[in-house]
Amino acid sequence: MNVINVIKSVNKELLYEHILRLEGTKNPIETPDKLDEAADYILNKFKEYGLLITEHHFKIEGSDRIFRNIEGFIGNEDCSEFLINSHYDTVINSPGANDNGTGIAVMLEAARIITKERKDKNIRFICFSLEESNPVIELKRLKIAQKYQLIDKKYRPVSLRAANLIKRHRTIYRNLMDKGLILPDALKEALNALKSELKPNEFNYFRDLINIYDIVDSFTAMGKTGSMGSSAWVATNFKSIKKINALINLDSVGYTSNQKNSQQMPYGLKFKSFPNYKINEKDSIGDFLAVIGDNNSKNLANAFCSQCRLPSIDLSYVNIQPALSFDQIAKNLNMLLWADHAPFWKNNVPAIFLTDTGDLRTPYEHTPADTIDTLNFDFLEKVTKATITTITDIIEK
Repeated sequence: MNVINVIKSVNKELLYEHILRLEGTKNPIETPDKLDEAADYILNKFKEYGLLITEHHFKIEGSDRIFRNIEGFIGNEDCSEFLINSHYDTVINSPGANDNGTGIAVMLEAARIITKERKDKNIRFICFSLEESNPVIELKRLKIAQKYQLIDKKYRPVSLRAANLIKRHRTIYRNLMDKGLILPDALKEALNALKSELKPNEFNYFRDLINIYDIVDSFTAMGKTGSMGSSAWVATNFKSIKKINALINLDSVGYTSNQKNSQQMPYGLKFKSFPNYKINEKDSIGDFLAVIGDNNSKNLANAFCSQCRLPSIDLSYVNIQPALSFDQIAKNLNMLLWADHAPFWKNNVPAIFLTDTGDLRTPYEHTPADTIDTLNFDFLEKVTKATITTITDIIEK
């Protein structure tokens, strides 16, 4: 496959069109119809591009609803496979242009171009549902918040005070999880940190949250509170998962900032300690892609980064490759598991997680402001090119 032709084939207008069509809350609690519409859009695009379509159906404990992972496949299914995946659900009250309209757009553009160029290699495109949360547990949380009059019937904070408290609480417990605490313990510490300033109803809400999540730890959260669709897919396809020789997970890949101090660092990590290309770590400028892998994914990550350095792509990146096993990452760098690559890491599949680092950079993640006008389409175009050329480079070797 001619790399130059592949790069020239990437169409920013199509990236924009996909995100525009998919923009809007797609959540099983608030807008289940929109979640299904998004799945149908992706399915129809796969069909339009000539892929073999499959719907993987799954259920979750406590719900009778059937959820859908959407698959598109080219190849003969007899040999090893390359997977490219994203997720199509959003959190409540967020249009999800970046999280994860951008990941879907890159995946769809890769599918369009690759199916034109190569049909003799096994490549599977999967768009997962329920990456963001477990709707059964999430609904319990929302009902408790309504009970204590912190959110309204549309799941919006009833006051600025409530909004700020919920945001501060989330920041505290997530930072504590980054440092190795399991979720119930992090929730307890976050409550203690805010305790002195809480009104009775606010205290009761944060206290009751602990009871909801008391069965979760670093090793059981995946597939219980998030990454539901990918975990279900892995469980269903466990016998054939050894056929997967590489996976690229695309999640929030379209936001950049050229402002100083726009990039935060994950706890315990310093970007300058990892291989990187054209990043401004000194001024903490958030204009690069994070390429994240485990100790089983080094070759795949290096292959992707080599494509980023091509003069025709020139995508700045940091290659975050902690030399840790899955269990060590779960214990010490749990935030690296908060996406759909994690169930594959657990099963020793070489996989990289491509992201703009989400809320370590963008102020819009999981908010109503995650809209298409906040995205950098030149950056997104480069991510698309690097993704496609990585796939084609690996499958042709």
